[in-house]
Amino acid sequence: MKRLRKSWQTVIEVLKMSKITIDLGEDEYGLFTSFTAPHPKYRIFKKKQLGVALLKLQGTFEEFMAGKEKQVIRTNSSKSKKTGYTFSVVDPFKYIDDIIEIHSSTKERQNQQVNPVYLDKDELKKYFQQFPFVFAVIDGKKKMKAYAHIIYCHDVAIVSRLMGHSDDLKNGIMYYLLSETVGELLYKKKKSEKPTWLMYDTFFGAFGGLRYFKERVGFHPYNVKWKKNED
Repeated sequence: MKRLRKSWQTVIEVLKMSKITIDLGEDEYGLFTSFTAPHPKYRIFKKKQLGVALLKLQGTFEEFMAGKEKQVIRTNSSKSKKTGYTFSVVDPFKYIDDIIEIHSSTKERQNQQVNPVYLDKDELKKYFQQFPFVFAVIDGKKKMKAYAHIIYCHDVAIVSRLMGHSDDLKNGIMYYLLSETVGELLYKKKKSEKPTWLMYDTFFGAFGGLRYFKERVGFHPYNVKWKKNED
């Protein structure tokens, strides 16, 4: 009965989702093929079609942070800053050892074992070769404690990796990190009119804590049709 009730809740949630189209532009990372492949469980849908977690980038950072629903962000960000953390845009190669410490600070993430690739210095260097910077939270001892790697694809900025050290989560670093990242994206949009959206995977499959986190930051589930430049 509990499973049936949950299934109906999912159906209702799907029916309420707004339908939008997002343009990946030149799609230099080949995401269109991945996003539009059949869903591994529900083959009639695309892999990244239903429940895509999106935050519309609009207005100012002050407007984004305002309102009763953003109190959690304000409280956690304030706590992080008072504890001595700062937000920076950094070269990941200068913090490879810290990144490995972040990845290895817990054996599981979202009920899955941490991929060994995340703990291999050579693999991490290979990954970051194509990306010159990440958004990061740095502690008072100049050590990275959390980072966000964002991929830009025309109309959407995609959270590729969002990782924090498990020992520091209690200090609100992830709310601080992601809210400041939104601030950077809003500044970028003001200069270039892109991106319009920030994507953080999907709501379906996200466990309670992560889903709550996404909702508090301002993400909503959408039914997305993906397109790219065919020229």
